[in-house]
Amino acid sequence: MTELIAEAASAYSSGLLCLKLRQPEEALKHFDHALSLAPNIPKVLYQRAFTHNLMGNTKEAIADCNEALTIDSSDPWCYIHRALIVSELNRPEDVIEDCTRAIALNPSLPIAYAERASARCDLKEFELAIADLTRAIELDAKDPIHFICRAVAYDELARYDKTIEDFSQALRLNPEDATVVFSRALAYHKTGQYEEAIADYNQTLELQPQCQEAVHNRGLAMDQIDMKEKLDTLAPETKRKPGRARVYDLFTKVEIAQIDN
Repeated sequence: MTELIAEAASAYSSGLLCLKLRQPEEALKHFDHALSLAPNIPKVLYQRAFTHNLMGNTKEAIADCNEALTIDSSDPWCYIHRALIVSELNRPEDVIEDCTRAIALNPSLPIAYAERASARCDLKEFELAIADLTRAIELDAKDPIHFICRAVAYDELARYDKTIEDFSQALRLNPEDATVVFSRALAYHKTGQYEEAIADYNQTLELQPQCQEAVHNRGLAMDQIDMKEKLDTLAPETKRKPGRARVYDLFTKVEIAQIDN
């Protein structure tokens, strides 16, 4: 019996290594072998579930998670893995339920808060999502994904200052992420910070030269700056009272027309 457990543990370790090497088919073989030797180990089941999900075997993945929970419903990772699977099936309510259960069992797992936040964003519950992501950041402030996701939630609420702040922190953690640079450029653009937006569009193109959206938006930002400069050259009286001269002209024309008649 001890030898079987040892062999199962070795097969499990080999499966994890294959996952790290992005070889899910080989990983599945090792997990299958481990479970043939020791069928009642939850962590092997939910790692096989994860592998099935990578391979598109959703039905098998959910079945493995359910079996793992039958064996040990106190393992928060069983719920987290099931949440990861059902999140791809557009079932945000189920994701929230499983993540909430995982958090109740272990409130120190950042991934549980992050996945629940993602589901809440799907339901447009952005304030709740921000609260979850803030907790995830408290637990793990080195993961740029948490800041990126919270920035997106802030953006949905038009809180662009916070959006920019979180994208900036994400870039401090991973400066080479062209998508985040471009996203921050959009936030700058929305708030009329055109020079900052242009700088980010330029950086986006340095990282990803084929990004036509950055080229297009940079042109728009340049046009906005050009328009602002033209407006700044107008006479102070005209800038202070736009439209009044036009209204006065119309009244004058009406009066002249009445006199002529």
